[in-house]
Amino acid sequence: MFGTKTRAAAALMLSIIAALALLLVIRFIADAVYSVGAIHDEPAYFVEVPGAGPRIDPLDPVEFARIFEAADPVRGESLWRSCRMCHSLEAGDNRTGPSLAGVVGRAVDTAPGFAYSGALERVVTVWTPDRINALIANPRRFAPGTLMTYTGMRNAQDRADLIAFLQGH
Repeated sequence: MFGTKTRAAAALMLSIIAALALLLVIRFIADAVYSVGAIHDEPAYFVEVPGAGPRIDPLDPVEFARIFEAADPVRGESLWRSCRMCHSLEAGDNRTGPSLAGVVGRAVDTAPGFAYSGALERVVTVWTPDRINALIANPRRFAPGTLMTYTGMRNAQDRADLIAFLQGH
């Protein structure tokens, strides 16, 4: 009834399906074991470094304002490349994420033509530099439920430089 070629094709398809199912199971187990998306408000412990001075919280609005004063928008333009895969600086050019044209000072969830998840609207009303700083430091911690897949920019000066660049667009 079925020829050799048909059986070979069916075996190949079955092998591909089995491999994909195995990958899904492995990913599920890895996610359960390593739980990358967990939100922790307090660090487990601090390591004191002699002569390091006091700890600085770059998410503190006052501390970030100090960092932001020294921001370099030219350097921020080079950091923009990690954003431009999903965002644009052209008004109305929404991609995976909304256009960031004029984002600094703009009301949240107001880029025309973009369907927002509503997660950001629950935590912020206007995009000020310190609020953008908190978002791009760790989007999922800042706005649980956000659809933004970016994992965050760890360096506070990098974030300040990027925001200074965005402020000019």
